Amino acid sequence: MSPHICDELNSVQDTLFKIPTTEAKPATETLHEKSQNTIGHTLLKVLRQAVSSARVTCGIFESTKLLSCSPDSVMLCVLPNAGSSSDVTVHIQHTLMEAFCWENDIKMLKVDESKKLANALGRSWSDDVSCVLLEFPLSGLSPEDERIADFYDTAMYSGISPNPVVELPD
Repeated sequence: MSPHICDELNSVQDTLFKIPTTEAKPATETLHEKSQNTIGHTLLKVLRQAVSSARVTCGIFESTKLLSCSPDSVMLCVLPNAGSSSDVTVHIQHTLMEAFCWENDIKMLKVDESKKLANALGRSWSDDVSCVLLEFPLSGLSPEDERIADFYDTAMYSGISPNPVVELPD
């Protein structure tokens, strides 16, 4: 590989996977940040479309009921990022949900905050949004649904670990 191509690849990697520092952020966003911002807005549209067509199941208990009856009807599982939560129960629930989704080929994304997820769904912050399932639309996937599916496939098969956490807009 020529040195010029290596320099270009390193530049792209630096742009995509910039490690956060305590320095002041430059005025322009990195490509990775723009992608996250855009995918966050797209996910917000997908969530709102699902709410308007009554395709949303919220809460771990209700989600497990749907998954036990009809896992093939689930298009997407959305989990709020538990982060460094000291609640072991939430961590175990999320781990089991991730494993179930993986085994049943259900796309699964994590979002940055449960409060933002509740707002996106038109729910109060006290509602259970520990797990949100979106069912497939009867009329076929929207362009936003397809974009989220493409984002998931790209993230899963890119070898980047851990998988990205989508930042929902406020």
